[in-house]
Amino acid sequence: MIYLQMGILILEIGLCILLNNLLKNKLNKKIRYAICIALLLYCWNMRTYKAMWAIHTLFCLLVLLILFKKRKPIICIILSAIISTSIVTYGYVNMYTIHQTTYNLKTKKSITSTKICFISDVHYPNANNPERLKEITNTLLKVKPNFYLLGKDFVEESTSKEDMEILFKQLGRLTKVAPVYFVYGNHENKIKFTRNKLNQEIKKNNITILNDQEVHFNNINLIGRKDYTNKKRKKTKDYHLTNNTYNIVLDHQPQGTKENIKNNVDLNSVVTPTTFKCFHYLSLTTYNPTLRTITEKKHSNLHKNH
Repeated sequence: MIYLQMGILILEIGLCILLNNLLKNKLNKKIRYAICIALLLYCWNMRTYKAMWAIHTLFCLLVLLILFKKRKPIICIILSAIISTSIVTYGYVNMYTIHQTTYNLKTKKSITSTKICFISDVHYPNANNPERLKEITNTLLKVKPNFYLLGKDFVEESTSKEDMEILFKQLGRLTKVAPVYFVYGNHENKIKFTRNKLNQEIKKNNITILNDQEVHFNNINLIGRKDYTNKKRKKTKDYHLTNNTYNIVLDHQPQGTKENIKNNVDLNSVVTPTTFKCFHYLSLTTYNPTLRTITEKKHSNLHKNH
């Protein structure tokens, strides 16, 4: 994350230098410097939408300067600001607009009707504030699934211990409706506090951590894997999965689809079927608060064999 922040800072400084040079003959030094300082102060905390605004503005400005051959710098600056603001505003609005994605899946395997709710990439508090976190949790409570799956990146580099406690206290409310299972993502490896403190808080709120572990219920086998960057994590074959159960692999960054198919995995990371057989009486609701799915997808009545 520090490399990304440094890169963004360099881009922002580059934008300021470019603006200063373009306005050299238009405005006096004090006004130019004031504009540049104001821009840097606006983006200093590296919030995603602000950083993206700076990057898009710089890119648009460079393109427009090439197109206009540097003849109309003021127009280029105004247009680049308008374009980048429009792009970032659209992204910001879309990020805070909830899109629920439902998959209705079928299988020939003998399982009872099951509803699963999957959520990931909360990135608290960088991408979500306490009020929105409560709103997200209230939305999830209404789903009323058989179990919830927390699929990674709930905390990150900027998350304090206090923020982490607030986050999992809210998510712990879900356990009043159904069991909740959690797997780690790559951002959980970069936290400020210790992994033990994170584990204690998760367990304190009755959430079950699956760290290369599995649970069984209603002829469904759920496997929660370590992140693929962990070279010591189990291979799919180590779980000795059979065709007698419906096997779901919860994986932060799905890898080895062919290996999973070979080892009887039916569903990988909740939303990606790893075989051509579709599924019977299995409804999946996915919800990602930072990377929304724009369209609703439904799969049913497919019976292709692999």
